[in-house]
Amino acid sequence: MADTILYVAIALPLFLVFIVQIFFRTSATRKNLPPSPPRLPIIGHLHLQKLPMYVTYNKLAEKYGPIYTLEYGYQRVVIVSSASIIEECFTAKTDLILANRSSLLVAKYLGYNYTSVDHAPYGEHWRNMRRLVVSEMVSNGRLNSSVSIRNDEVKEMITKLSGDSMEDFAKVEMKTPFRDLAFNIMTRMTTGKKAFGDNNDKGANEFTIIFAGNEATYVSIEWAMASIVQSSRILKQLKDEMDNIIGSGVTMPMAVPLEVMCKARPIVKKILS
Repeated sequence: MADTILYVAIALPLFLVFIVQIFFRTSATRKNLPPSPPRLPIIGHLHLQKLPMYVTYNKLAEKYGPIYTLEYGYQRVVIVSSASIIEECFTAKTDLILANRSSLLVAKYLGYNYTSVDHAPYGEHWRNMRRLVVSEMVSNGRLNSSVSIRNDEVKEMITKLSGDSMEDFAKVEMKTPFRDLAFNIMTRMTTGKKAFGDNNDKGANEFTIIFAGNEATYVSIEWAMASIVQSSRILKQLKDEMDNIIGSGVTMPMAVPLEVMCKARPIVKKILS
């Protein structure tokens, strides 16, 4: 008798959750959402998430088209995997619709209750924060003044990678070096201290928590590097274009005019396309 009550107590909530999900799924169909793969109760499409994520998303895009819907638990997400459609999403008419950020817990507790520039909702506060970032962090003067930091971190990363494969060929996992590079540059520019590499495990852990929700930079670099290495044609084409912009066998000068750097934009677009 006790076992029967236990089974009923477990099965009844699951049954109710299943019924509720069927109801919401029917409502979602009426909302004319993009196509979606079959989902499981409660977890939705979490079972489809396999590393590397961009490969998973690419396979789903090949099957369901450039726009499709996923559900991570109770959170519905629309995935757009076409560059041309993404460009349409950020035109003057649609930019404000997609300008607000998701209300994540990391933004509430580590982003000062949704007031940081990367998590604040669109409005007067966000516009003021953006002006400060542009003028104090990414202006030409600020970037030129911090060029030595970027050079030091890039040299340190290359030295470490070459040292790991000095004796023989070695398998290199690029995610960690790119993470350290991006975080060290950001933290040295903002606090004067490195996030990784100074044998400060406590500080490294704190920085990891702070930047846990902002891994797009080094993930994009890793993905771009993998794309270049896999295509010798693109690699040669990019090298030729860089030689045309900077000069064959010439390193980038300490302070490069913005007009020269803008010429490199087609290279970045080609990598990410």
